[in-house]
Amino acid sequence: MRWIVILVLLASATIQAQSNVEQKPASEPTPCEHPIIRKALVDGLNSLTLEEIPQYWYRAWLCKRYAKKSGITVDFSSARGRKREELRQPMEE
Repeated sequence: MRWIVILVLLASATIQAQSNVEQKPASEPTPCEHPIIRKALVDGLNSLTLEEIPQYWYRAWLCKRYAKKSGITVDFSSARGRKREELRQPMEE
């Protein structure tokens, strides 16, 4: 009798655990939608602080990996392009 109760409890726990694993969050943001990536793409790399730069490179790597798997294209040259344009402009005194 004990074995039947134990088996029923284990079976119910297993079924409940499987149902929890299958449920995904409703809106999981993609790696390319991270605020640091958006900030770099909109304002350029010069807008990032020293603390954000390593996070940016990691997030950019995740975004490129995600884009490659999904078959989408992400252009990071706009962030680097703005930096080059800012460096070319003469400083106003």
